[in-house]
Amino acid sequence: IGMRQSRELGGEDLQRLEALDSEIEACLNDPKF
Repeated sequence: IGMRQSRELGGEDLQRLEALDSEIEACLNDPKF
C-alpha cells in the first residue's frame, strides 16, 4: 500500500495509513482468517 501514496500524504494521514496497514497485516497473519 505504499510508497507512492505515502509521498503524497501529510504526516497525520501517513500515520493513519501506516496504522491501517498494521491492522491489515495483523488480520492476514491471524490464523482465524
